[in-house]
Amino acid sequence: VVVAGFNFGTGSSREQAATALKFKGIPCVIAGSFSETYKRNAFNNGFVVFECPELVTHLRTTLSNRQPTTGGPEITIDYARSVLTVDEKSFPFPPLSPAAQELIVAGGAENLVASRLRQKASSRERTRLACWRTFFFGRFHLTFLLFEHRNALCEALALPQNPTRLRDALR
Repeated sequence: VVVAGFNFGTGSSREQAATALKFKGIPCVIAGSFSETYKRNAFNNGFVVFECPELVTHLRTTLSNRQPTTGGPEITIDYARSVLTVDEKSFPFPPLSPAAQELIVAGGAENLVASRLRQKASSRERTRLACWRTFFFGRFHLTFLLFEHRNALCEALALPQNPTRLRDALR
């Protein structure tokens, strides 16, 4: 976990600023505040960032080693309660928005959009197949509901494509 100061990510509008840390294996960044661009890029790439200014202030006052990079105490993150715990002290952080949570769970915007498109296509295919079955077993009264799929259905069932002949074939 990286704990940073305030305005983390300021000056970088590229998504690589967030993805570099993610692909290095860092699970999340906790900072006093973030550049809005960095935060959006992080969530869009499925990278977790938390704003917790109280924690940053606490660490600044308690850490004796003030090197630019230093090991710190163990941090426990309670996502359900939106609390970070360090040195047996709890620090609340704002819960992630539903949109941010959805992006993180999906692994980023690209994965989220791809999964939604797959669900939509799958749903359309199930609907089309259900209509075909209803059409096939319900006879010709659904012919016009499936007009856009009629030719494909007729080919699949080796039926005539002319509506009148189709109706006669299904009687």
